[in-house]
Amino acid sequence: MPSIALPYGDGERDFKVPSSWQLTTARPTPAPTVANLELAISEAVQNPWMQVARLRDRVEPGQRVSIAITDATRPSPDSLFLNALLHELKNGGVSEKDITLVFALGMHRRTTEEEQKEKLGAWFGKLRTVDAHGGDLEAYRALGELTSGATQTFPEPVPVELHEAILDCDVLLATGIVEPHQYAGFSGGRKTVAIGCASANTISVLHGVSFLEHSGTRLGRIENNPVHEALVLGARKARLQFIVNLAMSAEGEPLRVLAGEPEPTHEELVRSCSEQAWVPVGEEPFDAVVLGIGSPKDANLYQASRALTYLAFGPRPPLREGGWVVIAAPCPEGMGQGAGEQAFLKGMQSASNPIDVVAKLRADGFGAGGQRAFMVAKALTHYRGAVLGASHASTAPSCHMKGIASLDEIASVLPAKARVLVVPHGLATLPLQS
Repeated sequence: MPSIALPYGDGERDFKVPSSWQLTTARPTPAPTVANLELAISEAVQNPWMQVARLRDRVEPGQRVSIAITDATRPSPDSLFLNALLHELKNGGVSEKDITLVFALGMHRRTTEEEQKEKLGAWFGKLRTVDAHGGDLEAYRALGELTSGATQTFPEPVPVELHEAILDCDVLLATGIVEPHQYAGFSGGRKTVAIGCASANTISVLHGVSFLEHSGTRLGRIENNPVHEALVLGARKARLQFIVNLAMSAEGEPLRVLAGEPEPTHEELVRSCSEQAWVPVGEEPFDAVVLGIGSPKDANLYQASRALTYLAFGPRPPLREGGWVVIAAPCPEGMGQGAGEQAFLKGMQSASNPIDVVAKLRADGFGAGGQRAFMVAKALTHYRGAVLGASHASTAPSCHMKGIASLDEIASVLPAKARVLVVPHGLATLPLQS
């Protein structure tokens, strides 16, 4: 019996495939990737995009600097980013005692000590750290409302409430990963600050029905995207001055590193990412799609379920109506442990089937985290879902999906010679029907 190798946790796992299946693998056009990531980051920080002023020339001795860094669910090489940023700050005369590292959690769970050690590397324990958790409302300040962006009036006003740790500074920096994102088009850039360091109130509006169902809110597109435009304005209100970001290839490899002023730097990395992300896979729809993810996104179903919705809500999904989406993910945290993850579970369990979940959430509304339930349930009104290899038997059924230990378990509900698409990197490779 043939097998396929998929990212699974920190490594790979081979899954046997019924010999009658007709397999196609989504492979992006090969692109040069970053050979030496540490060197590439250092060079990017020393040579900012569009030849703008270096970071060392933007700071002065005695200034307070905050650096917003990603949470544990992002594969961001933050320790390497910090090496380069802190070297520049030191050369600009900034003292370590004046630097604060802000974990941009949004509504995800707080970082553990082990995760902080991994994220910060040699800087663990040397600098002040703060968790910006959107539920700690007393730590957030209101900076007004956003009613319109560069190209449109927003579907509803967006309250801008940002964490005090990124406001009580003279200079604000941010790290990030640029990869496809369901609502913002692409992650990175402005998002680390405008969502990661925003309150539950801000996050709830930007992830609410009015934004999610707006025609401009699309995976892999920032043009005329209201979520993107709101995030850009939120980052401006935070006075975000300088970023260093890594764009990921469609195979989940480091593609390009840039540093510089937030908007042009992010837009250039989006262009690099867009050129690789979309992969045509033919005209005939498939009977099933098997998706790999890998660490850290496959640690819980809240994150891993993105693979389902990325496939379902792309421009031309390559799967027939009623086909199967299989997500290979160990999900050792089950649904996830943060407030947003628990809101996701609550939303998925609010009705007995996906159609009723969508109707209930659309009628009642939902807070931060509920948006994932809304989008997953919408996807499941068109496709069947399964989680392959989950650590806990209850994880998939909690979300109206089937938990399976092997691909044989869905073979009986597929045609004998099923056409099956394999996407090894389901959050970075975006397959579409030709």
